[in-house]
Amino acid sequence: MLDLEEGRGSAIELPYLTATAALAAVAPAVGDDSADMGRGVLFAAGKRACVISAENATSTITVRAPIAARSRGSADELRLLFDYPFLKGAIAAAVKGTHAQKRGPFVVALGLEPDGPLLTLNGWTVPVVGSELQLPADAQEPEEPLPVVADVACADFMAAVTRAAAATTTKVATMPHLRCVLVELTDGWITFAGSDRFRLAAERVRATCVGDARRLPLKVFVDGATLAAVAKQFAAERVTIGWAQGPMGVVLSFTCGDVSLRTRELKGTFFDVRGLVTAPGTARVRVDRGLLAQVAQCAAAFGSTEGRDVIVTFDRETVTVRPALRARLAAVSAPVLRAETRGLAGPLEVWFDGPRFAAAVEAVGTDKVVLYPAAGPTRTIVTADGDGSAVRCALSPRRSRQETTGAVASAA
Repeated sequence: MLDLEEGRGSAIELPYLTATAALAAVAPAVGDDSADMGRGVLFAAGKRACVISAENATSTITVRAPIAARSRGSADELRLLFDYPFLKGAIAAAVKGTHAQKRGPFVVALGLEPDGPLLTLNGWTVPVVGSELQLPADAQEPEEPLPVVADVACADFMAAVTRAAAATTTKVATMPHLRCVLVELTDGWITFAGSDRFRLAAERVRATCVGDARRLPLKVFVDGATLAAVAKQFAAERVTIGWAQGPMGVVLSFTCGDVSLRTRELKGTFFDVRGLVTAPGTARVRVDRGLLAQVAQCAAAFGSTEGRDVIVTFDRETVTVRPALRARLAAVSAPVLRAETRGLAGPLEVWFDGPRFAAAVEAVGTDKVVLYPAAGPTRTIVTADGDGSAVRCALSPRRSRQETTGAVASAA
């Protein structure tokens, strides 16, 4: 129980696991800016529940957590903005060296002392940074829920979002749209798609559409990393999707149980990914995905001293992957994998970046993988076998000394 004298201040008590889970859920929306709510997390406590939220330029994440106890004389509504990095570090420091089953309740004392808020946990009481952060005026009242347009099974939502976000990238600073996931809602279906120009993951799942059907179809690009991170916190059976037209564009909400993400669309010039869908030629190879990924990883490791390249040889009934050892390439012998092929006039050798090739094969997710190999500058397409996965990868061949001397054959 809280050890607070009546009239001295207000405090709420949250279970340790509940509080840490809530902080983990809102973390993707915490920014780096120390002004306003850039790196802040807002605690808004009512009579029975506390809403923990964080927001950045494009997204707001909220988590509703039940309150275990309140101090005597607490106000009905309490709001305080904490510095997220400091609060997270203080909690970690208070439980350091303590077994998880013996950790006590998480207590936040709001306005207990004139100098600022306190954190009480595991026998510790420490001041928490937060008084210098300015609470935005629009944070005084919670935002109204967006009109719901659809809901989807949580398991299907999480799987589709995770696969789509895995194909995006944040490593190209000049092309920020590569971090986006396309959310396309039509009558009865919702599609999630992501691409980094070399990989495409697009998956369509069943959705129950509600509300005004004239709003459909809906096609919006949102931040993929944020959406995937929040989806991992979803635990209820269904995810509801809200839609509204805001002053800066379309705003979407994704709510599952007590966790909710509200994000606005990201605008920009998005590249055409249709080239990742169409196979480049008639050559087609079907092989065991797990074995191919394993030998590709081994080949890349063997050749790590001379680079990361691997040589993939597609023949009429076999596939082999060898490390690109330029000094003693003829001495290399690799496992031969049985494959079903068509459209090959003879052996076709293509050089790839080893880890990238292995990752592309692994990302497909089905038991078998289908490759459409091509030589020269044309990309090789890696796809799933059947309808078990919507992931497609386009791999550019590496320019190598062997290619220029004619070691690569042509596909029929």
